[in-house]
Amino acid sequence: MKIPGGQGPLAVVDQHCVSVEKLVFWIILTIAVLVIFIGRAKMKVRFSLVLVSLSAILLMLYANTTYCGLRESSRAHVASTIFDDFAHFDRKKYLMELRHNQIKEKSKEDFTLEELEELVGKALANPQMEDVLISHKNEFEKYNLTLFGHFNEAEFVTEHKKLCIELTEKFNRREKLLNSGISAKQAAMQYSGRLPIWEIDELQSGTIDSVYFAGIKANKTKRFAANITNNFGFDDADEENKGRYRWTLGDHINYRFEVIKYLGGGTYGEVLKVIDHKFKEEVAVKMLNNYTSIAKHTMTEYNILTRINNTYPNSNFFIRNTENFKFRNHFCMVFELLAESAYDLYDRENFRTDENSLKRYVSDILKGMVLLNTLGIIHNDMKPDNLLLPISHKNENEPKIKVMDFGLSCVKGSQTTKCPEYYIQTRYYRSPEVMLALGYTTMSDMWSLGVIIGEMFRGSEFIFGESEADQFAAVMEIVGLPPVELIERSNRRKIYYEAVCYETKKGFKRRPYRKSITKTLLLDTPDHDLFLDFLQRLLRWDPIERMSAVDALNHPWITGDLKDFSKLPREKPLISP
Repeated sequence: MKIPGGQGPLAVVDQHCVSVEKLVFWIILTIAVLVIFIGRAKMKVRFSLVLVSLSAILLMLYANTTYCGLRESSRAHVASTIFDDFAHFDRKKYLMELRHNQIKEKSKEDFTLEELEELVGKALANPQMEDVLISHKNEFEKYNLTLFGHFNEAEFVTEHKKLCIELTEKFNRREKLLNSGISAKQAAMQYSGRLPIWEIDELQSGTIDSVYFAGIKANKTKRFAANITNNFGFDDADEENKGRYRWTLGDHINYRFEVIKYLGGGTYGEVLKVIDHKFKEEVAVKMLNNYTSIAKHTMTEYNILTRINNTYPNSNFFIRNTENFKFRNHFCMVFELLAESAYDLYDRENFRTDENSLKRYVSDILKGMVLLNTLGIIHNDMKPDNLLLPISHKNENEPKIKVMDFGLSCVKGSQTTKCPEYYIQTRYYRSPEVMLALGYTTMSDMWSLGVIIGEMFRGSEFIFGESEADQFAAVMEIVGLPPVELIERSNRRKIYYEAVCYETKKGFKRRPYRKSITKTLLLDTPDHDLFLDFLQRLLRWDPIERMSAVDALNHPWITGDLKDFSKLPREKPLISP
C-alpha cells in the first residue's frame, strides 16, 4: 500500500518542488528568450541579459535542490526536520490528509507505508507527546477517536473477578424476597376440581416440591397416558416439530413459571418469556426439545456455562444462567431476561454517523471474548442474534451488550466439551479456516466479529452467500484470493474451486477483488481510516495474522491513543484500501 505526499506537514516541500521535466523546460525557455533578445540588443544590454538569465537559472536549480533535494533522501531529511520542530504533530490528521490528497489527485512522489511509519516514529518518540495527546482530546474526538485508554488483560481479569464476587453477593440477597409458595400436597387439595386429573396425580407423585403458580385459567395441554412415543401427548407429533413441548400461554412450567410470550426458537428448542412467581420477576426459560440427539447440545451449553460461572460467577459480560431443571422430560434452562439483539440494534441505529457509540459496543463484546479466551472457550456461533442488550443500562460502567448461546461452544483438549471438526458457525459469519476444515481456534470468533462489526456499521448484511461455496466467493470479492498455502493444506479445497467461478441462482457471477471493504462500506473519507485499519486486521485469511481480542482492545480505533500503533503486529495489511 502506498501513501502519497499531501497537504500535511510536508506540504511545504510539495508546494515548492519542481519536477526534473518542468525544470528542463523552464531552462530551455529561458535560453530561447535570451538568444532572441541578445541578437537585437546593444553590447552592454547583451551582457546584462546574460548575467540576469544565468542568475535566474542558477536560482531555480538552487531553490529546487534546497526544497526538493534528491527526491526521497532530501524529502525524508526535510520531513524529519519538520517532525522535530513540531512536537504536537498529529499523526492521525496527517495520515488522513495524505489519504484525502490521494483521492483528489494521484502524486508520483510516494512514501511507502514503512517509510512513513519511520518518519512518524520520530515525532511520536518526543517525550512531550503524551501531554500533547491529552491536550488534543477535542481534536481526537473530531476524528472519531474515543480515549478508552490502553487495555491491560491481567488487570482487567483481576478486577472483573472482584466484581463477580460483588455481583454474586447482590444476586444471592434476592433469596430474602422469595415467595415461599405452598407444598405440592397442599396444592393438590386446594386446586382439586380446578386442575385436570393428570396434574393432580403429578402433584401427588412426589416429583414436585413447591407450587408457586398452577395456571388454573389456562387452556391446558391434554395428557394421553397411552401415547408413550409422543411423551404422553405433551410433545408435538408432526415430524417438523418433533419433540417440541406443546406449551400454552397462561399455563405453568414446573408449577412456578407463567408463560406470557414466545421469544424465539430453533433446531434445539424454544425460548419463552415467563414470570417467575417465586421471585416475582420476568425471566427467560429455554426448553430443549425432547429427543436423544439434543442431549449432547444440552450438556455442551450446560458445561460451558458451568465453566464460566466457576471462574466468573454472575459475570455481566454474558447472559446469566440462574438455574436448570427438568420438566415433563424436557431439560429447561432459566436465564435473565435481556432486550433486543445486535441485529435489532443496527437496524434502528446509524453507526456510520455515531462511530463512538459503535466503539463502546465493540469494546464490551471484545472484553467478553477476552474472558472466554482465558478459559480456552471458543464460542463458535458469534452472530448478531447472539449478542443481546440489557433491559436497563443505568450504570455507565456496565457492559452495553452481552454474549449468549453457548450451544456450539467448545474447549480445545477438553473431554466434556470437545470441539466439532466441522459445521460450526452460522454461514454468514463462518471463518475461512472452518470452511476449509483447517482446524480452528479463538481466532475464528474474531473473524465472525469482524463481519458483525461490518454489518453494524453498514446497517445490513456485509459478507453473505446463498451457499457455503457462494459464501467463500463473497469473501474473495472483498478480501481477495486466499494464500496458496491455505488452499494446499485443506482437504476441502474443492470449495475454493467452486467459489472462484461461482454463479448465483439468479445468474450473478462473482469474481475475486470485485469489491473491497472500502467500497462495500463506503469508507470514502479519511475520517474512517482507523476503522478501516481495525477491520482489515480482523478479516485476514490466515488466522495467525488476525488481531486477538486483546490486540483489538489496544488498537488506536478503540483506545484513542495513536501511540498504540507501535504495539500492533506490523505485517503489511492483506487488504489495500
